[in-house]
Amino acid sequence: MGAILATPITIFLALITAKPSDIIFWCKWIISYIYVELFKRQTKSRFDLYDMEVDHDPYKVAFLPHPEEITLESPLPESQLCNNADELFFYGMNSKSENLTVRLARNSNQEAEAWIYMKLSNGKIYQLLETTGYQQSGCDKKIFSCGGLQLQYLSPMRRWRIFYNGILRETSENDETSSRTVHVKFAFLWRASSDAFDFISDVDSKALATGLAQAKWNQSSPPLEKLHSSLNFYAQSGIIMGTVNVEGVDEEFDLYLFGERLRYLGDVSSVKGIEFSNVFGHVFKNGRNFFVAEVSIENVVKVVFGFVTTLNGNIRELKDTKSVLRNLSDKEKDENDLEAKFHADGKLFDLKGNKYYNGKRYCYEWHHDETSQKKHFQGFIRGYSISYPTGCEFLGKICQLSDATGGKGSSLGKLTELSKEFQNFVVPNGVVVTTSAYESFVTKEIAEEIKKLEKVLYSDKLDETKKACLSVMAEITNSPVPKHLLEAVTSNLEKVFPDKKHDRKFAVRSSATGEDTEQMSAAGQMDTYLGLTGMDEIMTAIKKCWASQFSYIAVQYKRQNGQIINSPMAVVVQQMISCDVAGVLFTCDPLTGNPTSISITANYGLGESVVSGSEEPDTIEIERQSEQELVIKNIIIGSKSHRIVVKSNTVFQLFKEDGGTSVEDVSENEKQSCCITNAMALRLAHLAVKIEKSYGSYRDIEWGFWNNNLYIFQSRPVTSGTGETDFEIDHEFDAPLRCENDYFTMCNVGVMPGATSTLGLDIILKYFNIGFQRKNFVEWPYTFQTTYYPRGLIAMYSHIMFYCVDLFQRINENPSRAQANAVGLFGRTVEDEELFEMSIERHKDFPKAKLFTWSNISSIYRMFLGARQYLNKNIRRYEGYHIPLDKCKTSQEVFDQLMYRCSDLTLPMGSHMICSESSGFWNMIILLTLQKAAGEMNADVYSDFAQLATTSDEVQSADVPSAMELLAYHISKEIDPEDFKNMSVEDALEWLEKSSTKVSKKYREFLERHGHRCLREFDIHSFTWRMDPKDLLNCYRI
Repeated sequence: MGAILATPITIFLALITAKPSDIIFWCKWIISYIYVELFKRQTKSRFDLYDMEVDHDPYKVAFLPHPEEITLESPLPESQLCNNADELFFYGMNSKSENLTVRLARNSNQEAEAWIYMKLSNGKIYQLLETTGYQQSGCDKKIFSCGGLQLQYLSPMRRWRIFYNGILRETSENDETSSRTVHVKFAFLWRASSDAFDFISDVDSKALATGLAQAKWNQSSPPLEKLHSSLNFYAQSGIIMGTVNVEGVDEEFDLYLFGERLRYLGDVSSVKGIEFSNVFGHVFKNGRNFFVAEVSIENVVKVVFGFVTTLNGNIRELKDTKSVLRNLSDKEKDENDLEAKFHADGKLFDLKGNKYYNGKRYCYEWHHDETSQKKHFQGFIRGYSISYPTGCEFLGKICQLSDATGGKGSSLGKLTELSKEFQNFVVPNGVVVTTSAYESFVTKEIAEEIKKLEKVLYSDKLDETKKACLSVMAEITNSPVPKHLLEAVTSNLEKVFPDKKHDRKFAVRSSATGEDTEQMSAAGQMDTYLGLTGMDEIMTAIKKCWASQFSYIAVQYKRQNGQIINSPMAVVVQQMISCDVAGVLFTCDPLTGNPTSISITANYGLGESVVSGSEEPDTIEIERQSEQELVIKNIIIGSKSHRIVVKSNTVFQLFKEDGGTSVEDVSENEKQSCCITNAMALRLAHLAVKIEKSYGSYRDIEWGFWNNNLYIFQSRPVTSGTGETDFEIDHEFDAPLRCENDYFTMCNVGVMPGATSTLGLDIILKYFNIGFQRKNFVEWPYTFQTTYYPRGLIAMYSHIMFYCVDLFQRINENPSRAQANAVGLFGRTVEDEELFEMSIERHKDFPKAKLFTWSNISSIYRMFLGARQYLNKNIRRYEGYHIPLDKCKTSQEVFDQLMYRCSDLTLPMGSHMICSESSGFWNMIILLTLQKAAGEMNADVYSDFAQLATTSDEVQSADVPSAMELLAYHISKEIDPEDFKNMSVEDALEWLEKSSTKVSKKYREFLERHGHRCLREFDIHSFTWRMDPKDLLNCYRI
């Protein structure tokens, strides 16, 4: 009672004796603390999305990425960029002094800012020269881009891809005066090694209350809402791994880095005077990461906060209110000039670091200046239901909408607009027959043929697919064009070409939605018709273009790129120009993506001879030293034997092989010289650089000269050079290392030997994750309660394995049991003291087991007696189990049914883990008993243990080898082994299944008992012996 009275009396005396400023501070602190605590109690964390106890919900059990995560990780809509930041920051380092810093900030009007700083082990430093660029115009909503930098989430909150292909400035830490620009290409995978630290919900309440109390308030309550709005960000620890290629260096550099990732979404317009500084770090020996940030916002807050990760990857926020982050004064400096002190996870951290010479630091700082103005978004928002006209001219705004005019059409609309702006090139005029026209053209009969094609594609039979493709194409080309479409196309052409000249010729090209994008080129997959005159020929060619998307080649290309077969289709009708010389230009190397190399290929006449590859063109290589400085590096004279020209006559057959064009021989004098002058090449290259900048991506440009006028016919993105590297494919699903010298083991993964299929890895690891985190299975949930990073069972190089240290989590309770555990796990003792030392350090905070708790009693009962009961119960429950896929009519229904059943196998997986736990527990007891009787761990103990472990006939997996051996014995009794080996698999299978011999009975008994097994039986890609006995028979025919 005295203590209860003493506490308020002490507080009262402290207040009346304190300075007025202290009284104000503590009053503000109490109010702030109450506000913060109420907010945390009333607001659910935005990352509290999962519940592993739920059934039939793929989002709740993390079978599919949660929609909330996709929203957080995706680029913000353009309309929100006026006020909100949209930034990503990645940082990583290792003990070899290698490090990488990448930051990308999106702005409105498709602008972006990027920063790259990379240091390799050889002392070379690479930095981005042009920090301001344009976002790529692709439709992939997973990608943040700025020039050659792309940041793409592969799985929200879990895996990202960091890709760059462009020019960086190279310096050396040993020679600060040396500097050059080089082409650098790197592709990294980022993998989360911790859950998320969210500023809104995870900052320590006392520290935040202190920060709010120290600031001046413009209102009677703490500005908590404004603080959360402006500092809307979250952070994660993770690893960065991948490869780097540097121009002029044959060696490919491999990097493996440890660090953090930040996602910033704050409303920077609501506050002024934000200063934000952070420190990132990693302890190389044990794998601990830390993040400390200091934030100062005028009249809002001034606070230091952050987190450290435990050695298992769990997040622990800074707990005290006296955290220090400062620059050391000249007197305090020794070898360090940065210092951070804070408490977290019950420990005091005292960190010091250094600044780099060029201003880049381990302490990476950035500031938001209230004087800078965001550009305002200008444009319009498209709704979900829009009716497009059946045709439009290139100058119309609607022409730039790819949904209406397809890839080529929308690009021509953009080029036409640029031609009016630049005034130094011409886009031949024309119209686009839109996707709405195609939709109105498709008849019931055409739709039926398309459905037949889609059904045939499921069978994947070559001959039937080709036949179905031809049927669709024939139905389209033979169908009449509706009168209203003919009138619409005629009206649009007359509007664009009012003079009605009869000698004007046209090119008709397909323009499907999704083609000519950063993700898919589709170049050459669909038809083009040249030199056409008259509406009959144009309309016939339009139908041919519509039909060409169903050609066998086009269909296969769509399937490879995940596109729908019947995609919305527009058609471009464009005036042809009788070019003197024409060709193709790439604003980067088409193979490597090197932007310093601009290549021009050219031939006399139309560019068709270059595009089709029918002639060997001239090649002009231009070096891009800067946007303004272009230099011709090399000219290669091609053979140029022929040129393609537009026929001079006005009457010709449309569908002859040459159509409206003819082929002419090139004279000997013209063959020996380059078909374009240096001045023409540089003029074209300078224009291409400007077009590239306008589009925000490297371009593949079709061009031509006629009467010294430069014409641009097409501009599509270069799709090569951004593909996955071999390293990415090999390591895409690798789990993160916790430290540089981590331990892994492949013990007890006999059901998944060797490499496992991608789908198999994904499914099995998700089932185990659910099992580890459910309360009623094993005793591991305490340490395995993770959301975004793996624990225990993992994948490395497509192989299943364990984090070795995670298997010794109770080593601190009884270190002498370590060797007993090792024998139970590995079948032998482990003579590696570093492994045990690492296990002791990593699990030193693991709570000791209490004998008389309900959880512990339940666990002991389960291991001693409950495993068999639980197994038999599940055997009865799943007898005759099947998924009713026969009722599904579409692939979407199949997928939905599978996702509804996503948790169905959780109970069998739990039974598997319980039996494994029980088996391991009994093995350990037996081994410790034998060791105690012998007085030491010796050969006799191992021998007795092995004898006891193999006497049981109830372990089905242990019975498989002996059962297979017994079956082989019976086969040898019925038939000569060599004769059996010489039989075909089909004949051997028929003999075993249909003969009346004793071996046939033994074979059926074997399948009845072990038919559910096979090599890699946990891999969903494998067939069990009962499903396909041929794999079993092949084991006997070696």
